[in-house]
Amino acid sequence: MANIKNVGIVDEPVAPGSSDSLDISIHAKALIQFITISQTPITVGIQGEWGSGKTSLINNIYHHFDKQNNIKQIWINSWEFSLLASPEESLLKIISAIIDELLEADKNTTRRDKIQKGAKKIFSGALRIGAHAALGKEAATVASELVSSGSSTIASLRKQLTELVVEIQNRASNPYQKVIIYVDDLDRIEPKNAVAILELLKNIFNVPNCVFVLAIDYQVVVKGLEEKFGKQTAENEWEFRAFFDKIIQLPFMMPMGQYNIGKYVNNLLKETGFIDEEELDEDYIRQIISYTIGGNPRSIKRLVNSISLIKIFSNIKLEEENDTDEETTSNDSSQEKILLFSILCLQIAYPNIYSLLINEPDFTKWDNNFAFKITKGDEDKDTSFAKEFDVAKKTEDFNEEWEQAIFKICFINKRVFPKVFQISSFFSLIKDDIMSENKELIGETLAKILTQTSVTSVESTDKGQNSSPLKAQTRAPLSAIESVYKELMGMQINNDFLLRVYEGDWIAYKHKYNKRGITSIDYQIVAREKDVIEGGAASTASRKNSKILIIMLIGNKKWINDPNRINHVCEEINKNSKINNSKYKIGKWYGRDRIFINIDINDHENAANSFVELMEISFPIIEKER
Repeated sequence: MANIKNVGIVDEPVAPGSSDSLDISIHAKALIQFITISQTPITVGIQGEWGSGKTSLINNIYHHFDKQNNIKQIWINSWEFSLLASPEESLLKIISAIIDELLEADKNTTRRDKIQKGAKKIFSGALRIGAHAALGKEAATVASELVSSGSSTIASLRKQLTELVVEIQNRASNPYQKVIIYVDDLDRIEPKNAVAILELLKNIFNVPNCVFVLAIDYQVVVKGLEEKFGKQTAENEWEFRAFFDKIIQLPFMMPMGQYNIGKYVNNLLKETGFIDEEELDEDYIRQIISYTIGGNPRSIKRLVNSISLIKIFSNIKLEEENDTDEETTSNDSSQEKILLFSILCLQIAYPNIYSLLINEPDFTKWDNNFAFKITKGDEDKDTSFAKEFDVAKKTEDFNEEWEQAIFKICFINKRVFPKVFQISSFFSLIKDDIMSENKELIGETLAKILTQTSVTSVESTDKGQNSSPLKAQTRAPLSAIESVYKELMGMQINNDFLLRVYEGDWIAYKHKYNKRGITSIDYQIVAREKDVIEGGAASTASRKNSKILIIMLIGNKKWINDPNRINHVCEEINKNSKINNSKYKIGKWYGRDRIFINIDINDHENAANSFVELMEISFPIIEKER
């Protein structure tokens, strides 16, 4: 595995002048050229959802103009001004900061003082208005009263600012041909306060030679105007758009669909040491991202941080297990890496669908019965389901049984159902492309991946992390073992117990706090001939007439060599067991004393219930023995 280089990708905008791994420089160059030659005053609105890279883009623009002595640049972070201040105070602080920055360029101290005093008088009056209102005025109201009741004063201030900008443009020494004012993080403050800021900016700074570059999400404007226009509908949508168009003369949408996601992700993965020179397939990356989390850079950084944590966790686990009796190897093939990347994307975008893989890692085995366990047939209660399902089955996306199971499961989840085609395409990409040459190993390969991704799951249920095997299958499970496994998957198992092995003739769980010490405990279900526990091994012939053997293994050497302790634990288990009272025994398993019980191999439900009960009652008993 590649060495971990840098742990954690910081969620910060791309610094000015830094390398452009998203390939958005062409858009920055176009905006730079537009700002350079555009008429003024003008306002450019950089639109995009939170985390889409707006600040990184305007950093790029700022860096370009910072090299030019004839451009005055002012940067305002509206979020910082809103900290530890009331909404109305933060609003006026932002406007005052812009004026102060402009006045820094004025050599006429008399005019500078006059403008400062005039602005201070206006804003002090506005704050008094807010202070006298019951429970205080909100910024939107203060802005409205500022603009309406003091319009002549606002006009006077705007005239003074115009004279200032014209003067610094025409002066002989160090003239500024343009003033560019950046207002960032408007979408991080209360929407109606953001709208109030936009209104004041329009009224106060409608000044020649000034260019405003605003980082804003249109949806924030919509929310901020709901008090004025009501909820947005098809009938009143034009009112929202008209307000936005009045403020913004050039709207620019962040081109997330054009980001070079493959290059961006590979660069981040190299930075963390997850990959070396051999990059992940960029086509796979783009498709996986588009089907799941989308191209939002913030979401991608979270994803890469999850990968970093998982690889550190896996390294530590391998180091701890290297001195045990088990053989441990690290397999970091390109296929495994892209699958880990894929499953983490699924985990972040659709946690409910991710949890289905925990129940059955081989999604190609999902069928009508699997779907029914999830939906309880609720999809059939919706009169529209039958028609939509019939249409879907005629498409390539849902012409296989496992795809139809996905459709049914997603149908009852109104948040997920709009993305059902992307979800189906995601799994098809794994089956038909990433694992096209070894489809028969889908289940065991994903089971191994799921073990690693469980540590970053945000599932809060008891089943959140309880069933991801630590080892991939090397043998197909016997039918009896498979039946017991399915019973276990339908049960509520304390998520402190993690599935370690599911293959051939056995299933094994380990307590997640397992360490080399008193808490080193394995719980196993093994198909063996009745009462065969000595030696542990059993022939293929004996398995045909086998029983289910449930074993608890205490791995600490002090316990192994202390029969009194093991006898005491066995006695306590027999006292506390409601299913198998007084039936647990002690016998040799691979040369060591183990607690065990035999269950009829055909009684799968009893075997599963007995197994879960043993885990639940034995661990507290052993903890008391410490």
